[in-house]
Amino acid sequence: MISFIQENILIFLILLPILYIVSRDIISIINRKNRKKEDEIRLRESEERILKLMKKLDINRESLMKQLSIIQNKIKLPSEEENADDNEQKRS
Repeated sequence: MISFIQENILIFLILLPILYIVSRDIISIINRKNRKKEDEIRLRESEERILKLMKKLDINRESLMKQLSIIQNKIKLPSEEENADDNEQKRS
């Protein structure tokens, strides 16, 4: 075994760095793919959360608009009654 290594030392010196670089790149590619899948999953989950929040926002906006219109109607009604009272007093 040692004699084999000694005879082929140049081949080993060339192959070892190449094997290291190739294996490092392969592992890096695999890790990148896994990270990409995880990122896509997180992105989908985030999009779903955003859509749910947008729906809640729309519902809250509609509710707020309804409450605002109710408040405006309550404000208008007394002023109309006051105008009616003023008109009656002017007629008398």
